[in-house]
Amino acid sequence: MRFLMSGKIKGRTLFITRHLFLMQTGSPHYAQLLRARNYILNNLDKQLLNKDIAKVAHISLYHFHRLFSDTFGITPAKYIRNKRMEEAKLLLVRHQKSVSEVASQVGYADVYTFSKTFKREVGLPPSEYRDKDFQVLL
Repeated sequence: MRFLMSGKIKGRTLFITRHLFLMQTGSPHYAQLLRARNYILNNLDKQLLNKDIAKVAHISLYHFHRLFSDTFGITPAKYIRNKRMEEAKLLLVRHQKSVSEVASQVGYADVYTFSKTFKREVGLPPSEYRDKDFQVLL
């Protein structure tokens, strides 16, 4: 019997499999990519440019983008956006911060860009998301 997975589950499974393989085989760039990923996570409130992240990882810009995408299954820009939206959801719901405070804390220079991105990624404007009880989903 063949087990069918949804695209999201299948993608996540492939990511985990690839991640474990790279950890076990000791890919020469894996430690550099983890350094880059940790830099991203620790600097979500700042402007993050691929060239700066590549510099932290000691990899050329071209190779950084290619290796990051191949290793983690997502582009650096999409990874940053996803992590910023995760953090924004937590700040909105758990800490009841204003939309402008949240925008600033997750690295957006202006509320308009943050709100537009949040709505596109989450499906609701940030103020509506905060006002609804989404704690169960977090």
